[in-house]
Amino acid sequence: VLMYPNPASHFLQLTVRNDAVLLNVQGQAIYDIEGKENEQVLDVSQLPNGIYYLRLKDSPALPQKIIVQH
Repeated sequence: VLMYPNPASHFLQLTVRNDAVLLNVQGQAIYDIEGKENEQVLDVSQLPNGIYYLRLKDSPALPQKIIVQH
């Protein structure tokens, strides 16, 4: 998983090979992300400031923390 910038204010650019999900701190799904080899851009400008987690589906790896700060 490659992602930047972190903290993000408007857009989060990421590359994930497996399907993933962006979760809020309550564990609710915010975005479903389709795994692709190329870079994707998520618009996080409408999300409230806070901490979010990127969890790879079908993977035992721990979620990666993402900070949204406007």
